[in-house]
Amino acid sequence: MDFFTKDEILYLDKYAGKPYDKATQRNIGDEIRNTLWEKTKYWAKKTVEHLDGFDMHCRANWHKQAGYGAGFVFRPYTWAQIYKQGDKGKHIFFTVGVETLKTGTKINGLRCKLDYLWFDNHLTDRQKKIADALILDDIKWMNDPPSISVDRLHEFCWDDLITQTVTYINCYLPIYEKVVAAVWGDVGGRILNVISASSISIKKPEKKGSSLIDRDKFKAKRDAQEVLGLQGEKLVVKWEKDFLREQGKADLVDEVQVLGTDGDGYDVISRFPDGRKKFIEVKTTSGPSSTCFFLSDNERRVAKKTGSQYQIYRLYDYCKKTGNARCIIFENPEKQLLLIPSDFKVYTVSEDDNSGVDFWNNDWD
Repeated sequence: MDFFTKDEILYLDKYAGKPYDKATQRNIGDEIRNTLWEKTKYWAKKTVEHLDGFDMHCRANWHKQAGYGAGFVFRPYTWAQIYKQGDKGKHIFFTVGVETLKTGTKINGLRCKLDYLWFDNHLTDRQKKIADALILDDIKWMNDPPSISVDRLHEFCWDDLITQTVTYINCYLPIYEKVVAAVWGDVGGRILNVISASSISIKKPEKKGSSLIDRDKFKAKRDAQEVLGLQGEKLVVKWEKDFLREQGKADLVDEVQVLGTDGDGYDVISRFPDGRKKFIEVKTTSGPSSTCFFLSDNERRVAKKTGSQYQIYRLYDYCKKTGNARCIIFENPEKQLLLIPSDFKVYTVSEDDNSGVDFWNNDWD
């Protein structure tokens, strides 16, 4: 494969950050993907081949959403992630790729650095602060500038680039491992990432026809959901305890616990920092946040009775392998959620209705 060229990078810089029109500019996006993105992927792949126990990921997507309802723009960069095997999903990695002036760097060129996924909700604010504190700004590429400008590309070939990248990663591998350990702690990567319910829009779902499910599949699904529910409750308990410690309320930590019965109308009892009781109903799914869940009549009545002390923790994107999940906290379920009746309570029409059928034991002795 041919090496990166100055013209290719300047071509990306020309469109970086500008609106992307799929109808008229698809050929431009294809050209960027087939040159810079493919070369970035090749760069990462060849680097990993020279490292022991590493993986890489590169999603060649040349456009991104400019903002809610604002359409798409051309990305001002290309990138591929390089991380240790087993660390996928921890969102801390070495990244290689092309950066343009639109990214805030001082030059157009190639870049290799230690980084984390700072622009999404995959890491909590607390985790991002830890990563920021440990990944120093002055980490250099073997005493060279952390970038290769387009004016210096002629000095390099693939062998040079890959050799320097491997050297850089091996040099700063101890810092990478330190960041991963500090961000994810000693809980085997089990992290609950909580986001605000105010950022979620609730839409009424389309009505779909129901389908029958056989007995064995129903039982297997029910058993799997029960296990998933227990895992979700454990995550919530840990998150609540950590939250109270961070608020300087370590004396309340022991009061956070999972209840043993279903009749209470909530799963976890906790405390607010001011000492008030917090009643938490946990709903867990491995699906997206839009997946519906069920709220019993008892849970709804308890929610109304306890008011602002009742919260629903909606865990979603639960990963069985890592034990990670994302979470939305609904502090006012009646106003923040769309409740649709799904069951029927059945009564007889009248006690003197004689239209029924009597069943008798006819085994007379």
